[in-house]
Amino acid sequence: MSKQIIYIGLLITLIFSCEGDISLDYEFSDLTLENAENMGEQPVVNSLDSIPAAAYVIRMNLFPVEVSRSRGRYFDTETPPNNVNRPTSIKVSANIDFDLAHPAGSSLNNYFVIFNHSYMHTSPLDDPYITNRYAHLFYEEPMPKYADLLLMQLPEHSDDFIFTVEMELMDGASYSKTTEIIRIYR
Repeated sequence: MSKQIIYIGLLITLIFSCEGDISLDYEFSDLTLENAENMGEQPVVNSLDSIPAAAYVIRMNLFPVEVSRSRGRYFDTETPPNNVNRPTSIKVSANIDFDLAHPAGSSLNNYFVIFNHSYMHTSPLDDPYITNRYAHLFYEEPMPKYADLLLMQLPEHSDDFIFTVEMELMDGASYSKTTEIIRIYR
């Protein structure tokens, strides 16, 4: 009986002494855009003046700011950091006609997806989910510093585009930025 009490006491001590997962809350503080390309394993920012349409990406730099953190020993992909003021919508448009169905200024949301560091984990722009949960550097950078918007549909013609991204957050705040001009060719 006394061994059982000792084991139970050790078990209770062990349970209450474990710090567990780190709980992290953050929010995005700004937005900038860069043209990028997706010709390798992961999208990369590209400073060239043209990119093939089949590989075009808009890189949204998001500038996360930590709001709160609980003590813990490690980050866990099962409970990734929580964006307390997450985006509720993202709208992409172009300065010129993309195709007959999408004239200049109209939403191109059905032509882009959010790439969450894995081709198996994308999300639509109308219901955005941005996470580093699937990133190979998750444990070093658990908050997403950027999100990549992959172009999934070719434009009707090769042309010089400027894209506008409008992102609205839960609290009603919004950001609107444009890319540098980029030639997208078929």
